[in-house]
Amino acid sequence: MLQPIDTRWLSYYTMTKRFIENLELIKSSIHIDSLNIKLNKILDDLLYLESYATVISVFEKTIYQFESTKEPTFSCILPELARIEDDLKAFAETPSDETFVDGVARCTLEAFERKMRESLNCNFVMSAAFLDPSVKKYLCSICDKVPRWNYQEIVESVTEVYFLFIYYFANLKKYAGLRSVAFPTSNNAKSGFKFKPFERSQKAELGN
Repeated sequence: MLQPIDTRWLSYYTMTKRFIENLELIKSSIHIDSLNIKLNKILDDLLYLESYATVISVFEKTIYQFESTKEPTFSCILPELARIEDDLKAFAETPSDETFVDGVARCTLEAFERKMRESLNCNFVMSAAFLDPSVKKYLCSICDKVPRWNYQEIVESVTEVYFLFIYYFANLKKYAGLRSVAFPTSNNAKSGFKFKPFERSQKAELGN
């Protein structure tokens, strides 16, 4: 059996999931009365455990995705948070007669939304999503699904950050006597892109 590790994401969920998957094997392997008594107490709450595992499974894909990515970026976070919230709402709004999935989902959704209100007041996450072409193309539809995310406010935040960026690097070029400034990329630290093409492309993007 797996044991939970406080510093590892989803370790309690993984432990619960493994317990449910191997339940029949566990029951057939225990022949000590004291352990059987403890197991029966757990089995009394089996529906709660199964409901918990079902609801928390919506986080599994995202957690493993970011764990396996060498350099996860802020641009990937927003779509995943929107997907998680959408899945939790689906569970919460679907009555479950024989399990407690809808109740667990409502509690989880409430905690998730509260945490997102506290964490996503940071425009940096929104700006990162907007500036990533692969995310920007469906960012507007994501904002439509999540009422507290306003697409126009994201555009305004990016515009503000962009002009600060322009001002800073314009002065950098002026005082350093540089014709262009190269920026390292995550794929190849030795490569980069020139400031002027970037400046023109962003002006076109924000103009739209």
